[in-house]
Amino acid sequence: VFKSVHDKNRNSKLLLVGTGNGQSNIREKVDNLGLSNSVFFLGNRGDVNRILQAMDVFLFPSLYEGLGIAALEAQAAGLPCIISDSVPSECRVTDLAESLDLNLPIDEWADVVLEKQSTIDDIKKSGFDVKQNVVKLEEFYLNSVEE
Repeated sequence: VFKSVHDKNRNSKLLLVGTGNGQSNIREKVDNLGLSNSVFFLGNRGDVNRILQAMDVFLFPSLYEGLGIAALEAQAAGLPCIISDSVPSECRVTDLAESLDLNLPIDEWADVVLEKQSTIDDIKKSGFDVKQNVVKLEEFYLNSVEE
C-alpha cells in the first residue's frame, strides 16, 4: 500500500513502530521496492504518543488482530485511521476510523490514505502552515526594518 501511496506522493514517509517475526521480510521488501529512504523502522518504543503526533494518517491493514490497541491509540491522538475489515469493529470508536475491505485493490487503499491526508492540505490552505507563516514573519520583519 505504501508503495502505491509513495508513487502518487513522493514526499510520503512510512513509520513502522514495533518489531515482529516478519520484520526481516519487510525490510527486504522495502529495499527491493526502492523505498529505503522513505521507510523508517522505529522498533519498540516508549514514546508512541509522540510518534503519533508526527503522523498524518494511521494505516492498519492487519490480516489478523485481537482488539487493535494501536488503532485505539491513534484515534485517541486524533489521527484519521484506515483499518482493515479483519480488525474487530470494537476498535473503531470514533468517526476518525474507516474500515476497508482487505480484498480491495491496493490503489484504492492508497487513494483513501491520500484522501485522508488532504486534511493537512486544507489546514495549509487556511493559512496555518508553519512554512507559510515563516515567510509571512520574514516579510513582516523585513518591512519593519526598511521603514
